Amino acid sequence: MDIIHLVKESLEILESEFMIKPEASKYYIYSKDKWETFLSQTRSDRRCMGVYFPLSLSAHLDETSEFLQVNLFHEFFGHGLFCEHSLIGRKIVSLERDLAESEDKALNLEE
Repeated sequence: MDIIHLVKESLEILESEFMIKPEASKYYIYSKDKWETFLSQTRSDRRCMGVYFPLSLSAHLDETSEFLQVNLFHEFFGHGLFCEHSLIGRKIVSLERDLAESEDKALNLEE
């Protein structure tokens, strides 16, 4: 089963059975070279096969991982649903956004 079909089917099941689904979260799948660049640019652990960023509500996945489907479920559906629909997850997203805003203000003051 390809990833697009897996996501579509999973979204349908989540919505019909649990009346919940990731609404704002997105997922991105990277080829091997682009994955290495992504890890380097984000200063992520090189052992990662997937990562979720609450600030941007985005899951990022290594296309070459033998666990791509599992990583998709963990990062996109797991962290995505948590960050969007749980009280603690929404608070984490809010804190991340507040921090980013504070960093932007601090950087602008230094210029």
